[in-house]
Amino acid sequence: MRDVMRLLFSGPMYFHTTVNTFDTMSLLGIATFTSDLWIAALKATLSIANEAGDEAYANKLSEVFNIALSNFIKYLWNGEYFDLWFDPVSGLRDNAVMTAGLTGEWYLRVLLGLDYAVDKDKVVSMLRAIYRNNFKKGEGLINASYPGKPRPSLVGDLKYFNSTGIPYSVGGQMDTPWTGIEIPVAIHMIWEGLVNEGLEILRSVHDRYIDYGLYWNHVECDGHYFRPLVSLDIPNALAGFRYIGRDKSITVNPRIKTPIRGPVLAPGSVMTLDYGEHEVKLTGRIGEVEVSKITLSGFMGKSIRVFYNGVEVKAVVNIEDGHVSVILDNPVKLSRGGTLTIIGY
Repeated sequence: MRDVMRLLFSGPMYFHTTVNTFDTMSLLGIATFTSDLWIAALKATLSIANEAGDEAYANKLSEVFNIALSNFIKYLWNGEYFDLWFDPVSGLRDNAVMTAGLTGEWYLRVLLGLDYAVDKDKVVSMLRAIYRNNFKKGEGLINASYPGKPRPSLVGDLKYFNSTGIPYSVGGQMDTPWTGIEIPVAIHMIWEGLVNEGLEILRSVHDRYIDYGLYWNHVECDGHYFRPLVSLDIPNALAGFRYIGRDKSITVNPRIKTPIRGPVLAPGSVMTLDYGEHEVKLTGRIGEVEVSKITLSGFMGKSIRVFYNGVEVKAVVNIEDGHVSVILDNPVKLSRGGTLTIIGY
């Protein structure tokens, strides 16, 4: 029984340390993927504690967060990107570049609109390393790779370059693209200003699945895999659109050249966004969303007027450094056919 428990709860090669997996990618010791998720979760919870006014809990969370972040950087940051993992028990290290390594940061920044957990320079540097090492023209954005090392898909089965002896196989998760990972990472790149890189990855996904005749059936673990539905967030990324329900706020900061027109999504709502230099319109299409505040970037005008369904509404407006902030005196419910218009003069 003791040997069975050791097998179940110890990692490959029986190192007595934390072990996680990314399917067949074994992550020993301190791993980028799980560490970044943990740090982002701490950051989000800290934000909740501060907003709730729980000072004692916020102080404790802040202490844990600072220790976790410091160790994350200390053990895994190599000056260019975060290594896949480091095992302090055995001293072994895996320096693969993992495409999904900053999933926590993506969730924190792109979906929740909170501040960085890891500083921006490191986030952008790693995203650049992911694109440089893992994007393969004609194949897509593979899950991970070892810079300067051969790939199984090109030379046959290998061993991971980390001294564990674990198989690095043809068709394994590391050497394979998953659209459910490619798409959110491309979206993350677009949000962080790597627009051309993000669009190239998205175009690769689009072209591959058109060629395969599987455009509506993305294959990861069997067909019609759920995760690629994150593609619904692509229009939001291009428009730099985000809705935060806790304060009923909308932010629009286009990542592509304006004017733009297209769909944007909020929880329970689909809208059409028309974004011009002097006029922005949001028109409800499906569902309903309540709006109290709108922040726009790259919008021109020395004075601003706001209309709801053609009727001017009162608002407090602040214009500073190319950003326009509009706080409505009374929130509006933007539902099917309803239009919120902001005009700059």
